[in-house]
Amino acid sequence: MSFTEYTSEALDTTLGLVPETMVVIDQQGKIVRFNAHAEAMFGYIPSQMIGRSFDCLMLDKYRSGHTKNLQQYFASPTLRSMGGRAVIPAQHARGYRFPVKITLTAINLLGRPHVLAVIHDVSHLMRAAEKYNGLYRQYQAITNSIPEILYKIDCNARITWWNQHVEEVTGLQADQLQGQNVLEVFVVEDRDKVGVALQEGFNNGRNEVRALLRTVDGPKCYDFKRDRKSVV
Repeated sequence: MSFTEYTSEALDTTLGLVPETMVVIDQQGKIVRFNAHAEAMFGYIPSQMIGRSFDCLMLDKYRSGHTKNLQQYFASPTLRSMGGRAVIPAQHARGYRFPVKITLTAINLLGRPHVLAVIHDVSHLMRAAEKYNGLYRQYQAITNSIPEILYKIDCNARITWWNQHVEEVTGLQADQLQGQNVLEVFVVEDRDKVGVALQEGFNNGRNEVRALLRTVDGPKCYDFKRDRKSVV
C-alpha cells in the first residue's frame, strides 16, 4: 500500500481544516499530533498528549489490545477500523467513558510511517440502538401475546420474522424459518392457492384463503390472511 506523503505544515493544515477528531501516531504508538476536535472529544489539550501512548485514551483493560492492533497495522497497513468493526470504550480526561469507532489510515510524515486515526463518538448511535432494542422487545411481547400465528415476509414470500406461536404450532426452529418460503409451511396440495392469495395481497393490499398448515400434530386448517402489514 502506498502511503500519503505529508510535510509537517501540510499535515497541520489538514488536521485544522477537516471537521473530524484526528490523532497521528508514530511506529512506537506515541501521539505526535492531536487536533482541536480531539481536544474537544477527550478533554486534553495537545501539549498534554504529545509523546504519550495512544492507548492512554482507552480504558486500562483494553490498552494491550490496542497496542497489538497498532503493531499489526504497521506490519500490514490498509484503510480499516481499529479492532475490526468493534466499538471501543474510550475515556475522557474527567474519567467518564464513551464508545468510539476508530479508522486507521497509513501516512508518511517526513519520510517515516505513521498512522492517522480518525475517531468517531458513537454514543448517539448506541443510544438509538438501545431505544430500538427496547421498542423491539415491546413489539415482540405484544405479538407473542396475540393468540395467532404471525409471519412477516418479503416481496419474494421469504419469511423474515415470526412470533413464538409459529414455532409452537409448526415445530420449526429459527434456522428452519428464516428465509424460508412461506408456502413451505402449508401442505403441498394447498400451496398454489396460498400463492395466489399472496400475489393478490401484494397487488390489492389484502386477501384471505383457508388452507392446511403443517403442524406438529399434523395438517390443520387455518385462515391465511395477507395484507401489506402482516401475514396471519
